[in-house]
This record gives sequence, C-alpha cells and structure tokens, in this order.
Amino acid sequence: MKRKKPGRTAGATAAGPELVSITGIAAGGAGVGRLQDGRAVFVHRTAPGDDAYVKVIESKPRFARGSLLKLEKAGQGRRQAPCPHYGRCGGCTLEHLEYMAQLRVKSFLVADALTRIGKLDVALPHVEPSPTEFRYRNRVSFTLMRLQHGRLVAGFHELERPGRIVDIGGACLLPEEPIAAAWEQLRANWGPDANLLPSGGKLRLTLRAAATGAISLVVEGGSKPGDVEKLLQAVPAITSVWHRPHAEDELVLLGGQEAIQESWQDAEVDLSGSVFLQVNRAAASKLEDYVLERAGNVKGKN
Repeated sequence: MKRKKPGRTAGATAAGPELVSITGIAAGGAGVGRLQDGRAVFVHRTAPGDDAYVKVIESKPRFARGSLLKLEKAGQGRRQAPCPHYGRCGGCTLEHLEYMAQLRVKSFLVADALTRIGKLDVALPHVEPSPTEFRYRNRVSFTLMRLQHGRLVAGFHELERPGRIVDIGGACLLPEEPIAAAWEQLRANWGPDANLLPSGGKLRLTLRAAATGAISLVVEGGSKPGDVEKLLQAVPAITSVWHRPHAEDELVLLGGQEAIQESWQDAEVDLSGSVFLQVNRAAASKLEDYVLERAGNVKGKN
C-alpha cells in the first residue's frame, strides 16, 4: 500500500497560487470565488469584492478550499481585525469586516438558506445589530490540552485545523469583562500542568458570568477532581466549580456555591451547572421586547 507523504492535506493540490475574485461568503464565514477551472473555492479571511491570491489546500471534484496568500484588492467593508488572536483562531470568522458589513452578510445567509434550501420566496431580512459588538458573551467555553513534557495550551480551536488549540488569554474580544478577567486569573493560578483542575489530557472549561460579576466554572472531561478549594481561593471571582467526566454523566458540584444569582430583565434567576440562558444579554433583552410587542395582550404575558 502506498504511504501518504507527511505534511500534505488529503486531497491537496500542488498547483501554484491563483488570483481569485471573491463574490460571496458561505455560511461558515469563508469567502467564495471561482478557480480558473470553474470550481467554487472557499477561502477564509476574504470578503465580497476582494481580489486575492489563493493557494488551494484541499481539492475536490466540484469545489476546493484555499488559503489567503495575498490581498491584491480589498473589497468594500474590510478592516484590520481588532482581535490579536484573529490570524489563527477559529473562534470568529467575520471580524475582518466592519460590523455593518457583517450584518449584511448575515442577512444574505438567512435569505439564501430560506430560498435555496427552504424553497421560500423571501426578501433580504433586516438584521438587528447587537448593542455591543465586542465583550458580549456571558458564557464562553475553552479547550485545555495537556501536551507532552508538561506543555499546556488552552483556548479555541485553530482555523482550518480543529485538532490544534490556539492559546487564548483575556485579550479575546468575545467574553464579557468579568469572564476575561477571571480567565486570566484562572490561567495564572491553576498550578503546574493545571493540577488544581480535574485530571485528563483534554478538558472543556466553560465560564459563565452573572450580572453581579460572579463566575461559575464547568469542567467537562478528566477524572480526579483536583484541588478545587485551593483553586477557589486563588481565583475569588469563580464562586462555583462543577464537573462532568463524560458527556452522559450528571454534573457534580466540586466546590463553592450551588447557584449564582442572575438578574434577567425583571426576574431573579438562580443559575447552577449548565442551566441555559442567552449568551448576549443585551441582544436577548431586545429580542424579548420584540416578541412581547408582537404577541400583543395575551394571557400570561406578565
């Protein structure tokens, strides 16, 4: 059996770069253009109106995936991405566009899905902007991997290489400020090889912030719980630590408070474990107001 050469992506081509005109953006955030042979090519970090030199990294009979080598001409609405991690991180895919351009892309994607897949005749919908473009998520999940020789990496999956993790600190623009600060504290105080956290080669760490700034931490994966009490002392913003070794297991409170209190619109909600609330509290408030307005005077509204 012929062995594959190391370092080559399956289906990759050795052809040289092509100048591609980007005409749209696909649902995953990659720009879409056409290669000289007529196939569609999907290229992250490009946008409609771009003329870009593209290297094909994966070749299929009907389409290809490419990487951006050089931007020959920038389309309208491009910008330098504000996040310092954007070059490699796969957590965001449209940050190289001004926010209003992002909204136009999202409007097109909704209309395209309803028209092409749903077979409905719809116009481009209005997309309501979030009150805050950055620092809006009240819940963020990071992946922690313990590597060989005591190496540790914790962050988001790398763009186009989901098996790799990009080390991410508090400079990430997704989480609310309390989560970003708690994440920095956690990274600085989880001990050598993160030994205050549960054991295991790969962990999923979810931090959730209440309006008060209190943080809960859910750890998924691993087995032995670690020294949670010491962790809570080292990171005062984290008020509870929950653990689930396997996806089918129930969450177990390892230490701290059983619930954190959240103010949500006019209600007080006790959050524990993985209880769901919308991650963008400001946008959720606008959505709730819209639904109540559309519902009118119905029984049980208040």
